[in-house]
Amino acid sequence: MTTKSPPIDELKRLRRLGRKMKTLYVELDAEFVKQTDGMKLSCKPGCASCCYLLTLITLPEGVAIAEHFLADVQLRNKIPDLMRSFFQQIQHIEAGGVKAIRDSYFRKKVPCTFLDTATNRCTVYSVRPGACRYHAVVSDPEGCSPEVRGVVSKVNVLALDAALLSTANQAVGQVKLPLFIAPLPVVMLWAFKLLIEGRAAFDAGLVDPEMGVLDLMGWMERLSADEAAGEEILPPPPDAGTTVVAEDPPT
Repeated sequence: MTTKSPPIDELKRLRRLGRKMKTLYVELDAEFVKQTDGMKLSCKPGCASCCYLLTLITLPEGVAIAEHFLADVQLRNKIPDLMRSFFQQIQHIEAGGVKAIRDSYFRKKVPCTFLDTATNRCTVYSVRPGACRYHAVVSDPEGCSPEVRGVVSKVNVLALDAALLSTANQAVGQVKLPLFIAPLPVVMLWAFKLLIEGRAAFDAGLVDPEMGVLDLMGWMERLSADEAAGEEILPPPPDAGTTVVAEDPPT
């Protein structure tokens, strides 16, 4: 990754992607508390089984996290280690459909780069993506672990999922980018590239035929193929409100 920075005006436009998401989080966090009021959520600080999932996030969510590190001198020094960790995680991603990929990844017990495994706490909690912010279960938390992989009763707050995707789509539309959705380590590598190297380098990378698992367009194609095959990877429309869904463990 080069150190040449994009023009200031371009950087300001790109950083708005993350800032728009952080503004939305404030609103959606309050709505999540309201929608789950009265539910006996099992999730507690230090419960981190979900941090071993291969989380799917949008590019604006990744930009929000990248900006978090780039805006702080001490955190900025951690970026090289982060990049190495993202590349290491990507090595565990196998071929296949998105659901099969996520199931096999979970079985490998690969922790999220942002998980402090000593404390089981998130190191980017304030800017964590929506898939983490609004992930909650009402079943025994023991069933969430990669070792047990029991049936999990997951809370789906569909209106929040839809609002997040809608806002992310609007944000990328303002800078004429597609709504990329891919695994967190993949998106984070691209988000840092976008903010550090700029739009021209980002666009050039997108058409590189040697991208392999880093191919953002390829992930969108995988998602579309899984959805067409009946796999519910992306959130459904918000007309069902808040539901509790029992999810079987990975096979």
